[in-house]
Amino acid sequence: MLVVTLHATTQFGRVFGSRMLNKMSDHFGLALVYEIEKNLKEHGEKLDSALKGRIEESLGKLREALKGEDAAAITVASEAVQQVWHEAAATLYQSAEKPSAEPGPGPEAGGEAPKKPGAVDADFEVMN
Repeated sequence: MLVVTLHATTQFGRVFGSRMLNKMSDHFGLALVYEIEKNLKEHGEKLDSALKGRIEESLGKLREALKGEDAAAITVASEAVQQVWHEAAATLYQSAEKPSAEPGPGPEAGGEAPKKPGAVDADFEVMN
């Protein structure tokens, strides 16, 4: 009796665990598709067409994997999307890091630093 119960519990755990894993993969994959598509709309014009095409291709593969029930396929497709987007994020970061060609007014450009409104220089005396 104990062996049968243990076997049934193990089978239930495998079935329940695999369903849970599928649902978690689905939710993660859907969130990833949403996030990457949103970022692609926002920053897509800053990327070259080859990289943008690779992102769109990997997103298409992830969407196809999400139509099925295979958690492993969803995980592989999600990792591919993440890797390509990581490259795009590095490109965006490097392009944002470049200094502008025109220096603005400031101490480096020979101008005065802008003063904050309401800031006043004053003499004071400490009293105990």
